[in-house]
Amino acid sequence: MAAPLLVRGARQLLTLRESRGSRGGTLEERLGIIADGSLLIEDGRIAEAGVWRRIGNLAKVRGIEQVDVSGCLVMPGFVDGLADLFAGAVSVPLLRKRVRALLANGTTTACYRQAGNPRQLRQVHELGLEIHTAPEEGDEPNLPLSDWRNEVAFAWRDGTPLGTGFDGKTQLSASMPAAIALACRNAPVEEAILAATVCGARRLGLAEQLGALVPGYQADFVVLDIPQYTEIPYHLGENRVRAVYKRGVKVYERGEPYWHGES
Repeated sequence: MAAPLLVRGARQLLTLRESRGSRGGTLEERLGIIADGSLLIEDGRIAEAGVWRRIGNLAKVRGIEQVDVSGCLVMPGFVDGLADLFAGAVSVPLLRKRVRALLANGTTTACYRQAGNPRQLRQVHELGLEIHTAPEEGDEPNLPLSDWRNEVAFAWRDGTPLGTGFDGKTQLSASMPAAIALACRNAPVEEAILAATVCGARRLGLAEQLGALVPGYQADFVVLDIPQYTEIPYHLGENRVRAVYKRGVKVYERGEPYWHGES
């Protein structure tokens, strides 16, 4: 069980609180932006989300571990609409490398088509990535990374999840921020962010657990070294992910020699 954690002082905290099960409000309002935002995490779930001056004065935050994210953007972990981790002959080191690539780019949950064996599924889970099989019915995800060379081939569909199509074999980019940046050719950045988070959770039937940072939801979030969400498209080709947390546990931090689940 994850220890209590206080994440404090985000330049922007995207809670996406207005996007759960509804398309009402402006796109910016649906992102649920909190300036100088903080998160209180208990038992791997969001207990409180709000401005630092309120969260920091709660009696229950005294003495717990704190993570200072001053100047950073904090948002829900990405839900990759399609990442075929088990494509081809997959060895243990290769599977670990594929999982690492997704975590390092801020993905905390991924959808896959090709099934792995129980040992592989357990290894993925131990490394800190949550994975689910693709639904048999429903729209295929937007895959901008697959068609980035062909402007005509990519048709944006609002409300459809965004995915990388990463398989570690023919599609080598596992970057959801890059997918957001490329999707912005056809859609506003706010829409692309929704497609990379709540839309993916909704497609998996997990809209009440993932894709937002509100009380009761899993504490899956990514810390980006940028001050605001509008800058995501301007860093295509750069990885601005500073840290990734799954259920309140750090599963990736830039510069760490070893990652969660590996010695």
